[in-house]
Amino acid sequence: MFGSLLSGDAIILLDGISRGITASSRGWKDRGVTEPSAQTVVRGPREAFSETLRTNTALIRRRIKDPNLWLETVRVGKVTKTDVAIMYINGIANEKVVQEVRDRIERIDIDGVLAIFQLTGIRLFSHACPFSQPP
Repeated sequence: MFGSLLSGDAIILLDGISRGITASSRGWKDRGVTEPSAQTVVRGPREAFSETLRTNTALIRRRIKDPNLWLETVRVGKVTKTDVAIMYINGIANEKVVQEVRDRIERIDIDGVLAIFQLTGIRLFSHACPFSQPP
């Protein structure tokens, strides 16, 4: 519950009861969805990811309206406890590949992650992955 409280969730505790309930109440300013400044497109969507994981996963869900689009969130970093999302379409994605991604993320031993390129030195991704090189 302490981790949830530090992430901005509300904690409901009742006197005399040893357990509590967490309620999602996270809310903070972000820059929202904007047109990408580094890569412009002539055709197609003019939306760019932001720093907020939930905003980014909502963008993907808006494009892929399939109940088999699965999202798994894991925390990385002993100090920062940064949320990292694994998204895939269940039934299409190769389960061995998805499991390998899970395993590699679980093996990460780092104090903090503030940007995706910090994970590249750990060899989480291959050179073929678009996230493998720092911007």
